[in-house]
Amino acid sequence: MDDIHSKFIVIDDPEDGLCLVFGRVTFHKQLLWNYEEDKQYVLGGGKWELKDGHKTLVLTDESCDFGRCEEPTIQKVLNEGSVYATYIGGRSLDITKIIFENEFKQIVIFNKN
Repeated sequence: MDDIHSKFIVIDDPEDGLCLVFGRVTFHKQLLWNYEEDKQYVLGGGKWELKDGHKTLVLTDESCDFGRCEEPTIQKVLNEGSVYATYIGGRSLDITKIIFENEFKQIVIFNKN
């Protein structure tokens, strides 16, 4: 049996714009509706944890399928994009803060403008 983990990806979809999608899956690519069509739009991914009553999202690590997200991408998705949780039926969440661990293992905090 495969291990299920809390994973996220960031997608820059031509129709839906910038989106952060997270859920509990074995592979990051399982977060895409259509892997073959949509993999070209993925900007990276990693692992996630929700805190503060679903208002703060903690993002760490990197995706073995798509690599690591960059800091500017994370800040932009918080302020201009959408955040969807696949494990609760694709519902959009109103995340107000993202705590992000960058490639140097430094913690960066982004607050929604």
